[in-house]
Amino acid sequence: MHIFNAIGDAEMIPKFFDKTGILLNILIAYVYLKGNSFKLTDTYRRMINLLYLDSGAYSVYKGASNIGSYGYRRYLTRYGDKFDSCFNLDDRFDNPDHNFVNQIYLEDNPSTVPVPVVHDNIDPFREFEIYVAQGHTFVAIGSAGSSALKDRLLTQAKEKYPDVKIHLFGDLDRKLLEKHRPYSADSASWAHQAGMGGGIYYWRPSENKSYRYNIGARESVKGSQHIKLSPFWEEIQEFLYEKFRYEYNDLQNYEVRWILNFYYNYQYEDYLNSLDEK
Repeated sequence: MHIFNAIGDAEMIPKFFDKTGILLNILIAYVYLKGNSFKLTDTYRRMINLLYLDSGAYSVYKGASNIGSYGYRRYLTRYGDKFDSCFNLDDRFDNPDHNFVNQIYLEDNPSTVPVPVVHDNIDPFREFEIYVAQGHTFVAIGSAGSSALKDRLLTQAKEKYPDVKIHLFGDLDRKLLEKHRPYSADSASWAHQAGMGGGIYYWRPSENKSYRYNIGARESVKGSQHIKLSPFWEEIQEFLYEKFRYEYNDLQNYEVRWILNFYYNYQYEDYLNSLDEK
């Protein structure tokens, strides 16, 4: 499967690539394309593995932005083929019928057919089947809804439609990913942790387990401990220096924390794919 890093600033891509040589999977919302579009699709494209375009419906849902279906379709018509996948304008999380109308409207597009997104919190499998019946071989599950609901939908979809690819929006729930291993999933948690709480993720290969640490830059990261109090601090120091030539003081820089959290997602993706080999 593929883990996607949801970004709002393309400039982190060359910084990570120059440090690691690793091609990231990147998802960006339409609302964040200004100043980033050409960089992603052309300038930095060789540094990216898979590139997804989300509509930015979550921002609309939260009341932070307003997206018109006409403008989004016009962008898809012109530039949609530069992305590996583009997603529907599913801007009503409480109204699957509205999202269906947007899907049909956006499908009237000579270059790009968007991936539909399921939001029915009553019977999501019914909505999933409607899109499959229309010939879609790739369907996304929206970020709203409980883990239990997503678990049930993933179970039903995998059992009846094992060849249909599924993207899980805004959710890197380990239980869901390790149980179902959908085709792809995304999250912006790497950035939220690094920026707001001064936090980093650390993947410990000897345990196949992740840890979350606060490095003390700002407020504590909820549910984490200070990194210097970790019983693995010497191990983490060695990892930071051998892999990145970072020392503790470097962690005060939020861009360094971003790079480390990108790398964590890369490690976790590799672990998930190793499960399929067992």
